Amino acid sequence: MSRVLPQPVTPDAAAASDAVHPHRASSARRGDIQGLRALAVVLVVAYHADRSVPGGFIGVDIFFVISGYVITRMLLAEAQQTGRLDLRHFYLRRIRRILPALALMSTVVVLASVVVGPAAGGERTTSTGASASVLSANTYLMLLPAEDGYFDVNAGVNSLLHTWSLSVEEQFYLAFPAALLGALVLARRARALEANRSIFVLLVAVLAVSFALCWTASTGRTLPLVGEGLSTQFGFYASPARAWEFAAGSLLALASRRVAVLGPRTSGALAVLGGALILWAAFAFDDTTTFPGTAAAIPVWGTMLLIAAGESRSGNPVSRSLAVAPAQFVGDVSYGWYLWHLPLIVIATALVPHHPSIALLAAAASLAVAWASYRLIEDPVRHRRAAPGRTLAIGALCVLTPLLAVGAAQLLWRQLSNVKDPPPLPLHLDVTAGCNDATPLGEPTRPDCTWEVPGGGGEDLAVLVGDSNAGQFSEPFVEAANDDGRDAVLATYASCPFVDLVVEERGDERPGCRGFVTGTLRDLVARRPHVVIVASASSWYIEDDDFTFTDPRTGLSRGDPAGKASMWRAGLGRVLEPLTAAGVEVVIAHPVPRFDGFDLTRCSTVWWLLDAERCGSSIERAEAEAFRDRAVDAESAGADDAGATTIDPLPQLCTASECRTHDGDTWLWRDMGHVSVAAAPRLTDALRAAMP
Repeated sequence: MSRVLPQPVTPDAAAASDAVHPHRASSARRGDIQGLRALAVVLVVAYHADRSVPGGFIGVDIFFVISGYVITRMLLAEAQQTGRLDLRHFYLRRIRRILPALALMSTVVVLASVVVGPAAGGERTTSTGASASVLSANTYLMLLPAEDGYFDVNAGVNSLLHTWSLSVEEQFYLAFPAALLGALVLARRARALEANRSIFVLLVAVLAVSFALCWTASTGRTLPLVGEGLSTQFGFYASPARAWEFAAGSLLALASRRVAVLGPRTSGALAVLGGALILWAAFAFDDTTTFPGTAAAIPVWGTMLLIAAGESRSGNPVSRSLAVAPAQFVGDVSYGWYLWHLPLIVIATALVPHHPSIALLAAAASLAVAWASYRLIEDPVRHRRAAPGRTLAIGALCVLTPLLAVGAAQLLWRQLSNVKDPPPLPLHLDVTAGCNDATPLGEPTRPDCTWEVPGGGGEDLAVLVGDSNAGQFSEPFVEAANDDGRDAVLATYASCPFVDLVVEERGDERPGCRGFVTGTLRDLVARRPHVVIVASASSWYIEDDDFTFTDPRTGLSRGDPAGKASMWRAGLGRVLEPLTAAGVEVVIAHPVPRFDGFDLTRCSTVWWLLDAERCGSSIERAEAEAFRDRAVDAESAGADDAGATTIDPLPQLCTASECRTHDGDTWLWRDMGHVSVAAAPRLTDALRAAMP
């Protein structure tokens, strides 16, 4: 489809040519933009490989701005030179450029992931692959539960998680040219300047509405008529919430003539500032950053400034450095590298679960695959002249082939799942019964989590309270309490230790934690159960550098392990003393050993079925005890101060010399820091003996 249009104001042919810029690689493209693509993909790959760049996910935002700029510049140049927008030709070019490489990657990955990918990710990967094939992976991922978000643990088993951003780009390519054509048609009887105003109004409107949607969804806030009830998943994945990033690049393209006359000092300053913004975001942001929200504006502005600096005819050192040969190579293969890096990282990590450098090796190998994709598929297909009908046939084949592969993979996955259930292992009783809740014990809105003695007649109560480290004792606690003739009550809240401290992870406190602790303590003192068992992952909070403690009474904060251990003793004592003073018997359960890096869900399906021990891990008992020493000492001292007692689950879970995640076919650990439901009964006798 093409239409005669009013001509928007753009640079003349000479000014628009890349040849007039000494820092550009050729007359066909801008070398600095290829360098920006290289920077973007390196950031993303580094983030996925080993988190060495904690905010590397902003590389996707850089890509979005570049796409908005390049596509708008190309379409405006076409309208200027021919007086038409040939959308049919545009869409055919996009088919040849995007779909063949994507189809090959999707087909290979969905088939491979079922057999050698993470055992917990086969179904999720195939479903994502099916959605990616019809340009809607972002929509599928947006509709998943919140715990499957991009920054969450469950996301790490999806080999095709990264295709969400490709779907967003493809949706932009579908919608934006048509919207631009509409804006120009509305001004078809107007002068060129008024045509530009129509485009400007369109872009500003898109940017304003989209940014409002993005901000409200990301932060959980609302604006009148905008963003009511939108999820954080919508803010991250949905095209309407990301369109403002493309619009920012498009607005810059509209202003390219004015930007081109910037002097060397101005363009150099813009380039330095833009690069600084991107690098700051790449290393200051991490998985806990509210994103995209307003934070995404930083890499968006940085990218716009770098593109604007490179637009200047005078040039600048930063833009020239982006155009060096190595950056051009990486920029050329950036699409293929983005396609292949995450699948190879996920699959390699599943096959070699405990190799410290396997993710980096897989990322490097994916660069070689990307080069092959560029030379053998991307370049030949996009530069080959083909009739429209043939291009459409290629596009149809690129959609149908991955879908057929998805169907075959799902059939295979069902067969493999019948042989052996894939991980994750079952959740503990406190979670499955709805007892893991921020509502304090005693509040009428808290779920009823009381297990009465069979047949009734329980003489008094036994209560288990704490974070998920307490929750892993749920099954043996209920059995031991009921066997002793006591009704059992569960009151847990994950990541919320039962201590009188403000515990922050990377500067953020667990929402509702202080209310849970103070409210539950108040109810326990009033109710006076016979025994209360308190358990928290104390060793993790004390030893991990991500956590800081603040004394709510003095405001003193500590982040070093020794200081935190001292504060833990005092904070634990402040919740134990009111209980023991009320005549309640209190028992502190020390933390279980921790297996850093152990994640059963990421183990390869082939190992899970044929040699599951490859999925496991082990540590020397002395090492496990050394990690807990500070926490055990602090808890023991706090218990002594308050007149409470302690128990240690480690002897029931480890041998005299070693702690293992599994014992034959029985998995003792559910994840790196929690025992499994199958192993929990090993603790029943210890809990029964601890109840007076």
